[in-house]
Amino acid sequence: LRVADGCDFRCTFCIIPKLRGDLRSRPLESVVAEARRLAEAGAKELLLIAQDSTSYGEDLYGTARLPELLRALAAIDGIEWIRVHYTHPKTWSEALIRVFEEERKVCRYVDIPLQHVTDPMLKRMRREVRRADTERLFDTLRSRLPDVAIRTHFIVGFPGETEEDFDALLAYVERAELDHVGCFAYSREEGTPAGLMKEQVPERVKLARRRAIMAAQREVASRVWGLWVGRTGDVRVDGAMPGREGVWAGRVEQQGYEVDGVTYVRAKDPKRAPVPGARVRVRITRARQYDLDGEVA
Repeated sequence: LRVADGCDFRCTFCIIPKLRGDLRSRPLESVVAEARRLAEAGAKELLLIAQDSTSYGEDLYGTARLPELLRALAAIDGIEWIRVHYTHPKTWSEALIRVFEEERKVCRYVDIPLQHVTDPMLKRMRREVRRADTERLFDTLRSRLPDVAIRTHFIVGFPGETEEDFDALLAYVERAELDHVGCFAYSREEGTPAGLMKEQVPERVKLARRRAIMAAQREVASRVWGLWVGRTGDVRVDGAMPGREGVWAGRVEQQGYEVDGVTYVRAKDPKRAPVPGARVRVRITRARQYDLDGEVA
């Protein structure tokens, strides 16, 4: 469910403002009306997307209105989960955190691309935040939202990234216990300020740094998702697994659709076999880095 297009930030690596312009939010009433139509057609989960979801409404209303939008969407009958993608660490607010606390239809899942963690790199990327800001935000989210899953992305090999910058990023990934991490090797984009920067990093170095980040995150994921074994929780069933009789693919609240790991569900009793779209109680029996295995409880 797209809520806005364009972006008012001017990150030096990003071409989106040139291609799509400044933030253009849809009127709140339009988004809610479409969500109602989706619910009437059988949709159970909404995935909210924009280049900068947390700034939604600033261009129309003079202030960010994502909290009000989420409460309006949560009031729609039939909608059970609401997942917010592509938020910016600078534009999170106390009002938004309260919505995540109070509206149980809003998934305990936050998608906040950080891109890097050292202040020199964040400045070169023009992210408009410091490392201390994002660490404070993550501490707040974890203290106030039990079981929250944090998804983020990083860019390695950005122009001027030193060995010290990369080592700091790698150390952060190793100890931050993030649930979902993506990592991109910087790609020079024509028409962006970063594309004109000196100190371009050699391709082989960029790729090696990406491999190191993802290897570290695999170790983290084994620990983080291993804590799910023995728990019982809700799983939304997406569909049967082709070629695997009696196995369905689904997701716990902390797994995003088509971007994260999945939960494989078995039902010992054929009469209790789940159907696509259903939300079933599942006991988690195994964790495999990002994926989980479970049985219908």
